[in-house]
Amino acid sequence: MTFFSLSGLEKLSIELSLNLRSEQRRAYCRRVSEVAPPVLEFLAIAPSPTQEQISQAVNFVKSKNKKTCQVTGASRDKYNKLIEVVGHHLYDKNAYHFLSADPDNILTIDKRLHEDFHQWNGGTQKTCTIDDFIDYVEWLYPDKHELILTLHNKRIVLMIKSPQLQRTLPESKD
Repeated sequence: MTFFSLSGLEKLSIELSLNLRSEQRRAYCRRVSEVAPPVLEFLAIAPSPTQEQISQAVNFVKSKNKKTCQVTGASRDKYNKLIEVVGHHLYDKNAYHFLSADPDNILTIDKRLHEDFHQWNGGTQKTCTIDDFIDYVEWLYPDKHELILTLHNKRIVLMIKSPQLQRTLPESKD
């Protein structure tokens, strides 16, 4: 994915407005400096869930799942004191911030399994999706058919929710 700053977008549009063959396209590129800033501002002010909302969603999912790892079935008790469950975001909470407080996007798993998944996936700095987690579960826990089915169903639900939660441009009136 490539990102441009507003000044980079403006420089690119100026360059194109001077070099494109079609006059209509050159005129369109000349308008970028007046049209782009309000559009980018509209997209930038998309409401993101607060850290408190994300924490509430994680705590809700942990409670709902009785603080049990949804992959291994392990939970903390007097015999398993090393178990610590965390809320794993199936779609990375930074890249898919609009889904970060959605309980359907959070799975309760053991902290060690969570760390192992992110290491397997290339580190915590790498964006992850539900498909990555499904691949991980299918590779390490191929007998967890019910979990794999649940993850596939969650993917469908989140694909439906995603466009509803993600900030997009309004339709043109033209």
